[in-house]
Amino acid sequence: MERYEQIYINNYKMFSLLERAAWASTFLLLDRFDENELKSTLMNSVIDNVVTYHDYLWQKYSHLSKKFHLNIEEKTKLELEKTAFFPEANMKISLILSFIYNSELLLEILTDTFHSQLQGMVILTIELLKVLLRLRLLWINGGGIVARDKIPSRDKNLDKKENENEVDQLEEMNNQHYADGRKKRPNLLLLLRSLKKSKEMITERDINHSTAPDFYIILGELLWIFKPLIYLYQLHKHGKDSWTPWLMALLVELCRMGCIHKKKLNLIEKKEVNQRNIAVLLFVLRSPFYETLTNSALTNYMGNKLNVQGLSALMNMVTKLINIYRKRYFNIAGSK
Repeated sequence: MERYEQIYINNYKMFSLLERAAWASTFLLLDRFDENELKSTLMNSVIDNVVTYHDYLWQKYSHLSKKFHLNIEEKTKLELEKTAFFPEANMKISLILSFIYNSELLLEILTDTFHSQLQGMVILTIELLKVLLRLRLLWINGGGIVARDKIPSRDKNLDKKENENEVDQLEEMNNQHYADGRKKRPNLLLLLRSLKKSKEMITERDINHSTAPDFYIILGELLWIFKPLIYLYQLHKHGKDSWTPWLMALLVELCRMGCIHKKKLNLIEKKEVNQRNIAVLLFVLRSPFYETLTNSALTNYMGNKLNVQGLSALMNMVTKLINIYRKRYFNIAGSK
């Protein structure tokens, strides 16, 4: 594996191109939401896991320049620096969680031939495993917000590096002089771009400085961690056509939001909380809310608006895709 790591780091641009080409190939399956659902999901899962592993490698070697060849001294230095951005205690757990997120939908589809109760046990096992790993992260973080349960994308680190290079380029131009001693003026466009980028640049403390945990933050995290189990228990007890599971899950979400309301969070924690809040929108696709309100609203909109505009066929296709999408638990669970 160390050999592969070296090959990847030294050729990461080529690997990035291959990843993009692989992603593009998935769109060749035009019926990927229907007949080719299993094949498409398998391809997406494999690609996601490979990309995640490459993101993991990038985090380990994030302090090295884009073009380098390791020698013994550099490798020794690397071992000391590679966890500065992403603590080693979190990395392996986050990698396992990321692999689970990338594979859970595939496992659900593979168990379609099982009895419904057996498929439910598979889903419950996956959610239990995620709960245990998140509790471990919560313990490692000292009760702080679990904002690192997924390996972050390396693209943002590359963007940050490019921003820093632009600022360095501006400083270099400011120090240049003509032959007669007159100072050169920097390019105005580069100056404006660099000033904008420098304002957007954030310090490592802004990223990594965790919010001091208190009772409400810990309670909010526990509610978020156990939310899938609460929802699955209510589904098992009352069935998906009952309003009880839907209302209980929504109540848990509202309590979680209340626990962290007006808390001062760092940048990564804010992003994590925003993603969780956006995931609440998936409630409109859950039963029985979808059958009672969402579907009727879409039908009325198509009848009153889209027939005049000749777009009813398009809306019918969208509705069909929504119905296919929402039949999968992990598509609308919001438990990632």
